[in-house]
Amino acid sequence: MKRLTPEMIESSAEIQSWLKQFKADHQAGAYNMLLNLIFVSRDEYSQWLIRQLNSLDSSNIYGIYSVCKTDDSIKSLWDANGEIIDRPGEAMGSEDLVQSVVANFIKNQSGQFFNHPSIFEIKKLKKFCAIFIDDSIGSGDRSAEYAIKFFSQKTIRSRWSFGNIRIKILSYSRFQDSECVILNAIPGSNHHCRKHPKDSKITFLSQYCFNSNNLAQRWGKYSEQIINTCNSVKVIPNCRRKGYKGTMASIVFYHSIPNNIPGPLWFENEYWKPLFPRRVFPEWTTTLLETSADQLSFVYRKELSLSPQLIQVLQCYKRGIRKKSSVVFVTGLDNAVIQSVTTRLYSAGLITDKCSLSKAGQEFIRQQKELNSSAIYDHSLYIPTKWCAGRAIVQPSGSGNGVQTESNGSSLFEDGDIGQISLEKTDAKAALPPSSVSISPPSSARADGDASGTIGLKEK
Repeated sequence: MKRLTPEMIESSAEIQSWLKQFKADHQAGAYNMLLNLIFVSRDEYSQWLIRQLNSLDSSNIYGIYSVCKTDDSIKSLWDANGEIIDRPGEAMGSEDLVQSVVANFIKNQSGQFFNHPSIFEIKKLKKFCAIFIDDSIGSGDRSAEYAIKFFSQKTIRSRWSFGNIRIKILSYSRFQDSECVILNAIPGSNHHCRKHPKDSKITFLSQYCFNSNNLAQRWGKYSEQIINTCNSVKVIPNCRRKGYKGTMASIVFYHSIPNNIPGPLWFENEYWKPLFPRRVFPEWTTTLLETSADQLSFVYRKELSLSPQLIQVLQCYKRGIRKKSSVVFVTGLDNAVIQSVTTRLYSAGLITDKCSLSKAGQEFIRQQKELNSSAIYDHSLYIPTKWCAGRAIVQPSGSGNGVQTESNGSSLFEDGDIGQISLEKTDAKAALPPSSVSISPPSSARADGDASGTIGLKEK
């Protein structure tokens, strides 16, 4: 098993390009999603499968069947001669690897294992155990569909009813809820009067067994943050954001990308570019996971990339937030990521050993601030230039050296909308007084020195 480290994420241009598709407040969730993925190589899966087959009871006879997705028009796994129907010519993903491993394994066995035995071969055996092999069981729909088509042959149903056929389901990982889906698809009953209850004839065996409701079991303490990150990608259909049927699996195979892992990792359309397009494991991912820690650490510390996570941590130290738990709370990143980024910032000379900004760190923050401020414009409110009075010394029209307030054009509609006078004219030019108002000379005092007021019209 392998996992992505902060050094791997920071060093990969493909991952950084994928992270930039998320909004700023959801990039930390995408980062933590990558840290919790489990990658299983072909060798790891093959070795696990061979160990499980070798651990089986040597006194039984086994028939190995590789679970695969079949066409809906096919109602049975068996043809008219009782043989397994021909598999399609194109690549089948996990089934191709299982077929190769099983074929090599059976060569070293002495008649105990059969590769996809026919009905004729099953009839010759008194007791028989069918092994269904899958890499990962999420919802259980694929295995249940395969089981239904397997039991479509009456010989299989008859021997199953008498207890002469047992079933073992091997998968590297499975969800507990899938067991009920598969059991319901298989004929039989668990009634207490049954001599061979259905539950007693089927066994599940996996490396990992997950509870679908326990997200923290797969995604750690940031499970809710990761769920919100998946739901934030609106360009992905809602039924795909958390994987097939909302499974939210965390295991990725080199030989096959399951569709039950989060949709942002594999779903592709014209608006979203995933890490695993067409559900194929890319070559750069294999190279990244196989790179030694020492070599990756050297490359990681040598060149300082301007990742959003590095900027976030550096800004926290600039604000005086130096306690690791506080930085984790502010950024939403995992503690391991904070520790890795801090080590990198110190190696680059941007912070001191006490997590305070050095002169180089201060200059780095200043350059980033200038870069962001020069590239961001606020177009939320547009005001025409000719509406903006007060840009210079504005004086009413007339004599003097003041700036003309009216437009040079002859039309009143040149500065304002149709039917409106220019705002410059109405604000800067005083209106004439009404014609009904006349100007009176100042009043004079009365002859007797009465200062009570002017003589009114009635007194005259």
